[in-house]
Amino acid sequence: MKKNRLLEIDFIRGLAIIGMVIFHIFYASDFYGFLDLQMRSTSWNVLSRSVQFTFLTLVGISLALSSKRNKDLLLRHWRKGFMILMFGLGITIVTTLAINDLAVKFGILHLIGASILILTPFVRHKYISLAISIAALILASKIRLVTINTLPAYILGYGTTVFSAVDYFPIFPWIGLPAFGIFLGHYLYPWKSPKISPKNLIVKAGQKSLLIYIMHVPIIVSVLFLGKFLIGLI
Repeated sequence: MKKNRLLEIDFIRGLAIIGMVIFHIFYASDFYGFLDLQMRSTSWNVLSRSVQFTFLTLVGISLALSSKRNKDLLLRHWRKGFMILMFGLGITIVTTLAINDLAVKFGILHLIGASILILTPFVRHKYISLAISIAALILASKIRLVTINTLPAYILGYGTTVFSAVDYFPIFPWIGLPAFGIFLGHYLYPWKSPKISPKNLIVKAGQKSLLIYIMHVPIIVSVLFLGKFLIGLI
């Protein structure tokens, strides 16, 4: 465990990643026709949005907490942001090969990577981060009404008639959540004696959230199709 790591944040992140895995199990089952679950219903949207809001806000909180104990935060954060963005690009390539038109062009990993790169210069400025968060929401309400059918505009959050994807998190308004998380993170401090054990499985899930995110969908899809194959043999 890293020194001064805030286990409570890892625990919340772990809950979010578990919620995401559960949602994607049912989403994949519905998407590939194994079950008819009406995934666009209100109850499923509440679960997915709760996980997404939590996950993205924790990105900002973690950046703020990290900035308090790392002097070389610019290089550290930009390296991390670039790495996550490259993982997002990998997902784009894989989903393009697998589902083509619904491939992920700019999903949640792309957003997290881009948000870290964009917000790092402001990570020690809580009120600037709060202003960015508010501005992102206001700007999103304006630009989504304008249709521009180019990939950069799609990434920013403009309306489109040609792009679609199973996972889409444009810069506006979604960068507002990590930015707000930075604001919140300046009011959180590591406890000297964490109340949660570092051996807690949910904490461990939170600490391995990136790995779980990358691996869980291929595993879920593989298990679903393997199960369908085995059932067909009975």
